[in-house]
Amino acid sequence: MELKQYLRPFLPYWKLSTAISLLVSLAVGIYLYRLGPYYKAQGLLFVESATPQETIDKFTYGGYYSQQKSANFSDNLPKLIKSFSMLTKAYNSINVNADYKMLKVSEQKVGVKKLGPQIIFLEVNQNKKDQAEILWNALSDVSIKTVNEISTASDQNYFLGKINPSPIITQQSRYPFIIGIAVFIFSLTSLYLTALLKKYMDN
Repeated sequence: MELKQYLRPFLPYWKLSTAISLLVSLAVGIYLYRLGPYYKAQGLLFVESATPQETIDKFTYGGYYSQQKSANFSDNLPKLIKSFSMLTKAYNSINVNADYKMLKVSEQKVGVKKLGPQIIFLEVNQNKKDQAEILWNALSDVSIKTVNEISTASDQNYFLGKINPSPIITQQSRYPFIIGIAVFIFSLTSLYLTALLKKYMDN
């Protein structure tokens, strides 16, 4: 009886709600299916010191300070690599004139994070395999060039390089069926809650 009581406000609308939810989920599923898979280009960058590591005594103040400088230097790299300035340079290097909207979308498709004291992970998502590879190479190349120029000018003695000469590219599914089901459940739940709210407001 309790379940029926909770469902009662929804019962007059269940056919319409189910139809709307089904149409929305089908539209989303078909849209994702037509988009097809997307591609991830992934690779690692490495922060290295101009001073050979074997000459640094880690148990002295100088050695500890050197390690801290290296950590601080690499901490700032993810934001720099993903910045609009760097993305603009990357697009310019492949002769693409990127406007603000394109840069905003690209910012969402680029992932940069620090994996260790000297390891930077760079990921680029694109709809086509060659686009993912080209943008990854362009962004990594301009980042390396810019970071090394900054380091040289500021006498920091830390430089950026590639661990992977080229990115590893994998095909990714958009899971249209699973996402379609999730949208259907979300839509139906939202309409049910709307019906409950309507009954509450009427009372």
